[in-house]
Amino acid sequence: MLRRLAPLLAALALLAGCAYAPRGLEGVPEGEGWVAFPLRGWLAEGRGRPEAMVACLSAACPHRLAVALITLSGDDAATTAQVLRDPERLGRYLRGRDRADTDPRRAAIRTQVAVRALREEGLPGFAITLSRADGARPPAYGGAVGRIEGDELRVVLAAGDDEAAVLAGLRGVVAARLAR
Repeated sequence: MLRRLAPLLAALALLAGCAYAPRGLEGVPEGEGWVAFPLRGWLAEGRGRPEAMVACLSAACPHRLAVALITLSGDDAATTAQVLRDPERLGRYLRGRDRADTDPRRAAIRTQVAVRALREEGLPGFAITLSRADGARPPAYGGAVGRIEGDELRVVLAAGDDEAAVLAGLRGVVAARLAR
């Protein structure tokens, strides 16, 4: 009897977890296919406070794109603020990590990392492109822009498969949620 009830109980637990109403994110492109994720404190594991995360991943989306707004504090805020002001630091770290990989499957795949500084609404940030050196797959694009507010740092993050869409999503949320 318990075996028959287990799937039903699991489904009810999942549905109860979804009762939290997800928040949209102002500034992302309008259209079908956008999903707001129900964020809870456990998602960030105490390292930050997620405010909102949305993604457009369905066939209705012209490009796959995810955008999030999070708030960091303490050491996490200070370290992230340094990276936003000097994004090449992140590039050097990622390039060095790729060379140090000892897993033969991953070590055979070299990743090209291109990072450039961004200034949106006067705020520091960066754009990043990650691609395979062999060109076997399309590149991934990302970006981040942040604003220090007291001892906290509010950061907009965007990632997707089209650079222009990533930058547009990033800029839209920065303008709507971080600009003054």
